[in-house]
Amino acid sequence: MTVVNPKSISGINSITTGSGSDDLLTIHTNNGTERLRVDSTGATKIVTGIVTTLTATTGIVTSLEATTGDITTLRAPTGIVTSLEATTGDITTLRAPTGIVTSLEATTGDITTLRAPTGIVTTFVTNTAKVGAAVTITESGIEASGIGITCANINGTQIGGTRNLVINGSQIFDQRNGGSAVTPSQNTSTFITDRFKVYESTDGVISAQQSSTAPDGFTKSLKIDCTTADTSLSAGQRLICEHRIEGNDIVQLGFGSSAAKTVTLSFYVRSNLTGTFGGVIKNSDNNRVYIFSYSISSANTWERKTITIPGDTTGTWLTTNETGIIINWGLALGSNWTGTAGSYVTSDKHGVTGQLNLLSSTDNEWLLTGVQLEVGTQATAFEHRSFAEERLLCKRYYHQLPATDTQGSVGGYLFLSKPAYYESESYYFPVEMRAAPTVTFSGTFAAHRFGVSINQITAANMSGGSYHNSTTATTISGTNSGNAPGQGTLAFLEGVPGTMMFSAEY
Repeated sequence: MTVVNPKSISGINSITTGSGSDDLLTIHTNNGTERLRVDSTGATKIVTGIVTTLTATTGIVTSLEATTGDITTLRAPTGIVTSLEATTGDITTLRAPTGIVTSLEATTGDITTLRAPTGIVTTFVTNTAKVGAAVTITESGIEASGIGITCANINGTQIGGTRNLVINGSQIFDQRNGGSAVTPSQNTSTFITDRFKVYESTDGVISAQQSSTAPDGFTKSLKIDCTTADTSLSAGQRLICEHRIEGNDIVQLGFGSSAAKTVTLSFYVRSNLTGTFGGVIKNSDNNRVYIFSYSISSANTWERKTITIPGDTTGTWLTTNETGIIINWGLALGSNWTGTAGSYVTSDKHGVTGQLNLLSSTDNEWLLTGVQLEVGTQATAFEHRSFAEERLLCKRYYHQLPATDTQGSVGGYLFLSKPAYYESESYYFPVEMRAAPTVTFSGTFAAHRFGVSINQITAANMSGGSYHNSTTATTISGTNSGNAPGQGTLAFLEGVPGTMMFSAEY
């Protein structure tokens, strides 16, 4: 090997290396460290440092290697490196000095693997991605032409069927009050809309009713107004809105077992107050209580809230026709009824510590609609069931027979007992009720003979009915004037006016 070590060389047009092991050219710095090597094949290696400019006279640079470590920077004189190829093997690392690699193309074939130095590539942006000839993915969605899409489930549950476990979540039914305002009595539960009630136990007073103020896609909501303020709640006082779900409807949740599923509660809420409110879901024993919080950001603006709740693997959650799950929205709560959000507790609660007090001013109001509880970690769009289906679901728990009934079925039968003809009427439930209903009355009913009232039927002289049989009247007999057909007594259900109410609520 010939070693040349002058300080400066000029005027040399050609350098020829030796043969065999000497057929290479190296350049060293003064301390003896090799910096540049050109071997017999023409491969050029930079042992240390950075190549700032690398140009091939013709073609492209087919091989660029570092003897040790990595080539950490690859730059083009201007712009970007437009072509980078490996003759054999893979380019295992490709980095931009700053920012991201903005363009990566394969001349032929596919880029089969794209990795980040650690972890995974967390962001991959493209305007349009095509999978084969039929599938196109864009920011607008997925278009699949001429093929089927197989999907086992959506949000952890089946695609078809009923997703929403809440009945009348859109607040469209109010059989009891017909949209009229109600002032709940203290220390009692009062139904406002079907399946939704309030419990009031404070020094304040509220007015509650079905409202026509609603977000887009809805026509009704439940509205609670403060009419008398209570600015200093004692520890045991509370105002809550409540909905109960039948145990038969929560079997699939697996609550109380190791297979308990996560559920998501979503709802639309509006108030003039901004800040934090709270609520809970709990079992019928009130000893497995998950506390949640939500914040209202803008006054008098509908906002959708989503709360994901882990399934409870302990406790007793009924799967019968009794109460399975209770949902509470705490609106004015003393300290006994609040706790820390985000976990299950074993004492009865209704909301979160430090939440707002709806009874702080008579200017305050709170509105609710679009309530949905579903399996999974994501809130899907509110499930609008058909009008008829939702109405029958409500009637399983409460329905009523007004003087002119359009929501039930009244049937009669005629029997002969000489010398008189008698006709009686029976009421058939429009849907099987949850349990044997309690029957109450408003107004009176009349027994008629030829359309003339001969006796009044009131709650005082009505006998209670059972689950399968309608309430029947105390026997009322009218005498006729002969044996002519039709001269009997019409007994029971012709209103004067009156309403018969059947309730199988909890």
